[in-house]
Amino acid sequence: MKTSPYNLKIDEIIDRIPLSNVIKDASRKRHTYSPKIVLLTKDSTFLSSFESEYKLPLLRYSSPLDIVRSGLHLKPLIVIMSDSHAECSIDEFNQLLSLRSKDSFAILRIDLFQKKEIFKEIKESYNRVRDESAINAAIRYSISSTIRETQRLHPPPANRLENWQKRNQQEFQIARNRLSELVYKQLQKEPEKFLANEISKIKNKSNLNKN
Repeated sequence: MKTSPYNLKIDEIIDRIPLSNVIKDASRKRHTYSPKIVLLTKDSTFLSSFESEYKLPLLRYSSPLDIVRSGLHLKPLIVIMSDSHAECSIDEFNQLLSLRSKDSFAILRIDLFQKKEIFKEIKESYNRVRDESAINAAIRYSISSTIRETQRLHPPPANRLENWQKRNQQEFQIARNRLSELVYKQLQKEPEKFLANEISKIKNKSNLNKN
């Protein structure tokens, strides 16, 4: 039996989204997902070293929960903290961010790294959080656009609209997870596709310098 257009299945949603378009969109916008870096420590030595050697903007907070209250957890985020804190442990804070964060995040323990190691870890985490956030945003946008376009072209009957919306919310989550698997598998095979936009910028800059 033919599927009604307003009763789109998860596999049909995925089939309508070219992986190459998702990857291109994420690549173009990755620079807009630069994570905030938050420092939760009173170590003055670390503070002075960080500010002199690491040039990215640094935010200071005295409490993990203040980060959540400020809304920073709703954007790409890197938190640097020690193992113990009066309000919550790193594991507890990680669980809290996992439940409430929309974008990717990383929590780094200062006491596990030497000074040079923590700087390297921050840079690696910065790139990972930025790229994951751009990819996840592109995935969400692609699925939402596909569902909206389907509804626009084939609006469900009024008596089925409420059920259609509820089912869409459930299938959105499943479709997002399924599409994420496909996109990340593709990136493992061809990582250069994600970096294509940056490579193009470098080539264009190089050509301008030659002229």
